[in-house]
Amino acid sequence: MAPRTTGFSRREFLGGLLAAAANSLPFARHALADLPDTHNIFAPYQFPKDFLWGVATASYQIEGAWDADGKGVSIWDTFAHTVGKVRGGDTGDVACDSYHRYKDDIDIRRS
Repeated sequence: MAPRTTGFSRREFLGGLLAAAANSLPFARHALADLPDTHNIFAPYQFPKDFLWGVATASYQIEGAWDADGKGVSIWDTFAHTVGKVRGGDTGDVACDSYHRYKDDIDIRRS
């Protein structure tokens, strides 16, 4: 077994990260507001009030429109369309359809 190089395990790190994320959500803060910090297991895991959240996506996961407007076939299209490569035969052909719904996506991000 490799020696421990940090003060906490991956499980503890991920638990703290998830707790911090949950505690930063308005409904979670409201639900935990009545608990004193000594009873609030999430108290040590709070993001600063001015913490800026970010977001990232992968095109294959959100775009859809796999064959629209001359895009061309990607290696993921080829892989996902190969029978037996993906459980259930799922593909990114439609995905979240951001290619066609980008205006809705922008409106959501503005709100």
